Amino acid sequence: MSNLNLKGIWIPIEILTDNKLSDKEKAIYAIIFYLSKKQLLLSN
Repeated sequence: MSNLNLKGIWIPIEILTDNKLSDKEKAIYAIIFYLSKKQLLLSN
């Protein structure tokens, strides 16, 4: 993940206003959303 070069993350309003999610969960969902928009091959 060192080559992502993220300057910040955009959090969709649906995630941001979901009161059931913690701040950490919201950030993780935003990163997953970002990565899903890119054509990346991720593996363990």
